Amino acid sequence: MKLVANKQEARQSTVKTDDNTGREKRAQPSHPGLQPLAIPAAMNRLAIANGLGVSASDDALVNDFGNQPKRESIAILAEELGADFKPLRTDIKKLTIDDFPLIAITPSGGAIVMHVLSEDKNRILIEDAAGKRDSSISSLEPNMAGIFLKFSFTKASASRLSQSDASSSSSQTETTPARDMFATGILTGLVRLVLRQHKWQFGQLLTASLIINMFMIALPLYIMSVYDRVIPHTAFESLIALTVGIGIIFTADLGLRWTRLKFSDSIGLQISRTLQVSLYRRLLFMPITQRPQSSTAITNIQSELDTLCLITPEFMVSVIADTFLALLVILVIFSIGGAVAIAPITGIIAVAVSVFAGSWSARIHARQATSLRAAKGAQFAETLGALTIVKASGAEHKLLSKFETLANIGGLKSHLARQRGRFAGQTANVLVQMTVVATLCLGVMRIDAGVMSIGALAATTILVGRAVMPVSQLVDQFCRIWTLKEVLRGAFSLVEEGEEAGGERDGAESRPFSGAMRLRNVSYYHESTEVTALKNINVEFRPGEKVGLIGRNGGGKTTLLHLLPKLYTPTQGAILIDGFDSRQYSVRRLRQEIGFMPQETVLFNASLKDNICLGANDVTEAEFLNAVKISGVFKFAQTHPQGYSMQVGPRGEFLSGGERQAVGLARTLLRDKKVLLLDEPTSMMDHTTEAHVIEHLQAHAEDRTLIISTHRLRLLDLVDRVILLEDGVIIADGPKAAILAKLNANTSANNVIRQAGYAAKSA
Repeated sequence: MKLVANKQEARQSTVKTDDNTGREKRAQPSHPGLQPLAIPAAMNRLAIANGLGVSASDDALVNDFGNQPKRESIAILAEELGADFKPLRTDIKKLTIDDFPLIAITPSGGAIVMHVLSEDKNRILIEDAAGKRDSSISSLEPNMAGIFLKFSFTKASASRLSQSDASSSSSQTETTPARDMFATGILTGLVRLVLRQHKWQFGQLLTASLIINMFMIALPLYIMSVYDRVIPHTAFESLIALTVGIGIIFTADLGLRWTRLKFSDSIGLQISRTLQVSLYRRLLFMPITQRPQSSTAITNIQSELDTLCLITPEFMVSVIADTFLALLVILVIFSIGGAVAIAPITGIIAVAVSVFAGSWSARIHARQATSLRAAKGAQFAETLGALTIVKASGAEHKLLSKFETLANIGGLKSHLARQRGRFAGQTANVLVQMTVVATLCLGVMRIDAGVMSIGALAATTILVGRAVMPVSQLVDQFCRIWTLKEVLRGAFSLVEEGEEAGGERDGAESRPFSGAMRLRNVSYYHESTEVTALKNINVEFRPGEKVGLIGRNGGGKTTLLHLLPKLYTPTQGAILIDGFDSRQYSVRRLRQEIGFMPQETVLFNASLKDNICLGANDVTEAEFLNAVKISGVFKFAQTHPQGYSMQVGPRGEFLSGGERQAVGLARTLLRDKKVLLLDEPTSMMDHTTEAHVIEHLQAHAEDRTLIISTHRLRLLDLVDRVILLEDGVIIADGPKAAILAKLNANTSANNVIRQAGYAAKSA
């Protein structure tokens, strides 16, 4: 839900169509000189003005969150900024001083920062793209949509700012409930999230549950009254009154149960959505070196995650309401039956122990069964992705045998988990019946002693079940939650690392970027493969330079390209950008200026145009046509019936390898980047397409820094300088003609290395 008062009306009234291009364009605001910001940019500016915020440009935030982010994205950005932004619907004239500061949403979906309301309540200090200035409320009113985002400090940020000055606080990291789910544990994070973000709903849920539990005592008391009061005296009028009363209670109970289900499900779904968005965000912004080796560990937990989130509110309520009910029932039993209360107390303890023991023993098998399900899912995914190779290699029977083994073991573990869990439930049922029998025996003895009535015994017998069963369900819920937590822990541990770091608060984001890059004593160690990919690299790339990286497979070319846009972080040494340490720059800033095409082009299951425009907002027609022309995408798109709307299939399987590479190249060239890093950009293209790409890329890269990793000699036509890497070491660096001449010379390997070292020195 985008933050526009009436989206359809606002769109019709503020969006016009360009007669030449057919593209939508925003209507100009009626306020003279008013230049609305994008919502993420306005949020960050307001946060920075109050000592919070992040070091990122407006464009970078828009690129990450869009111009008009959805509610979940606004919540995530607010967490990153360390602030709360609560929606407020009102008229601008009704705003009070206490409402400030805030963000005003315009009908076009833009945002204006409102810092301070004047004492006479006629003027507001606003901030838009043009800067800060005073403006009258009457002039702002036509541009308001009636929706505001009210700024406030979180408890953590308010405490932090009160203990330190703004400059020191800006370097600290905000702790929020969504982050706590990863930092302090899943269950703890869920409980804190419910209590913080859904306090009002949880309060109603708890109130409804407490009343429902108190209503559960009504029927036993009704039965006792009928046995002890109505039947001995044939008091039919009393019977009618009691029956009407119990009927009213049953009706209210039914309504409250509906309310409880509604609130419980609502809270569960909302925290599930929040948790899944947070998990996905962690995946998107985690360091690439920490990514999971297999996606199935993440994708297979969705149902478990939903179940955990739906159970958690019920469990939290049960801890309070059911414990209260058990104590209340025991108190009532003691008041009407005296020593009979010993039976339910003993039964509650026995049931709790049996359910806990059974569920605890089942959790080990449940965890193993989940791991085996993930392994089966991974084999399914791998088989579908490599079905051609499987058939060509004749591996069908071998893979089938492996899958059968996984299915057999997984079925056994699931059976053992269900068997032990269900047996614990059956044991609890038997213990409840034994508790009822013990209650009857004690009750008969109390009746014989003349200290208890038959009606009291009947009521006590029913109350025993009311006391024991909720405790059994509570323990069972706890064990289920614990099992789910253990299952999810493995997936969450894959993304427990922090987000990509970097970026000083002041200066780096607005600093001019020319593209001069220097690696100083840089080494990189791949932890996953335990290989040192680069060893003490010292190299410099000047702005506008055209450089080719050559060498054998595994020489370090791809790793070097990954280091420049901070996809990898050097194990040792430093990378300087325009003379400044690259760690001063945020990844947003660097990737705004550096375009990177990886060696393997992976496409999403969407249209051709959506894949080309991935991550780019407000792409112009000229930018799009230029990118598809240079990359050669237009050649196969113009002959397809659906053109750029054609679907490319999962991972781009509907396209050939060369076509996928062309799409990847178009994606890289779509935006005006000052530095282009291309890793084997034409390795799967035919010679005609490659020649087309070289011809057009040469003109496009004329005023840009271009670094290409390649095994194809033709691509070196684009470069003036060649660097030869072998085993992570630069053994040759110099003008293209000189390096190629030495490599083509008929010399031994040692002589090549010697000559390359000489070339590097002379260069």
